Amino acid sequence: MGKKSFIHNPEKSEALIQHDISSVGFTFKGSFDVNKFGLWMQNYLYSSFMFEMGKPWGDEERYSKLVFIGKQLSGKELEANLLQLMVKDNNF
Repeated sequence: MGKKSFIHNPEKSEALIQHDISSVGFTFKGSFDVNKFGLWMQNYLYSSFMFEMGKPWGDEERYSKLVFIGKQLSGKELEANLLQLMVKDNNF
């Protein structure tokens, strides 16, 4: 008599399900101009968003971290745009 196997090993399909969602992350020294950043985000996302001002930095080094998750992201394009939104004078 043959033994029954409960292990299922399907053959790999040539048609794999792929998605085009990716993520791009940035860390910038310094601060963003809040007004410019808000306007840029509103135009970039074509939808509403929310961000909050953090507590005062005090003597700590200022930095900003951002992560974008979406489709058809261009890290180079995002970085070029974000660098234009930084506060030019870092003497706070």
